[in-house]
Amino acid sequence: AGEGVGDNVSPPLAWRNVPDRAVELVLNIEDPDAPLRRPFVHLVAACIPPSISGVAESALNASSFSTQRELGLTTFRKLGYGGPRALPGHGPHTYVFQVFALARKSGLQSGMTRDDVLRALQDNVLAYGELRGVFERK
Repeated sequence: AGEGVGDNVSPPLAWRNVPDRAVELVLNIEDPDAPLRRPFVHLVAACIPPSISGVAESALNASSFSTQRELGLTTFRKLGYGGPRALPGHGPHTYVFQVFALARKSGLQSGMTRDDVLRALQDNVLAYGELRGVFERK
């Protein structure tokens, strides 16, 4: 769980079957169940080499990220991973972990937003993977 609720440590993630033509991977984690007009963004990360098949626990936290990737702003207005902090009593929230394999470099830089990522994905996605998790605070 996120800051103030838990340790706010990004989970380990792994993926496979990245297309040979991929030149970059982009990660996005969001909560579409937040009571907002848009999904609550918990992570955007780009410029991940396609040869990487995953990230270790805490690797997406701003304090420990690799220079091989760029971290963007979350809805918390911070760089790097911001863990789940669903509102108490709001019911279960779905957390969607997405990985995109790109045909061209995204050009994304540190401080990017979800909107920047969506623009970079336009006509540029070779493959896509998704993992969903659920978190609820009583």
